[in-house]
Amino acid sequence: MEVQAMHVITGATGRTGSAVTNYLLDHRQPIRVIGRNLERLMPFVLKGAEPIVSEPTNVKRLIKAFSEAEAVYVMLQPNYIITSNDFLSYQKRVISTIVSALEQAEVKNVVSLSSWGG
Repeated sequence: MEVQAMHVITGATGRTGSAVTNYLLDHRQPIRVIGRNLERLMPFVLKGAEPIVSEPTNVKRLIKAFSEAEAVYVMLQPNYIITSNDFLSYQKRVISTIVSALEQAEVKNVVSLSSWGG
């Protein structure tokens, strides 16, 4: 029996992340879903996804999540807060963390989307 490739979805509970997650689950693909809250990931877990609870700035958790993945869907959420004076710095930190984790986990295939400006 052929082993199916693992796919990892960040932002799995958002609009595009949930669409990708549900599509892969409906097609019986093995996936890991990453989110900040296990409770919000549970609908996917109940359908067979492996959950990883992590902040997007936790490089160690992301390396673990990305390990042995054939492909990773990276959704960059804006985390925009009207009163924030540090939006750009936060986004740079998230991007730097994700890129580092992808490199360290040696992920070969990445699809990236940003919800900012959409």
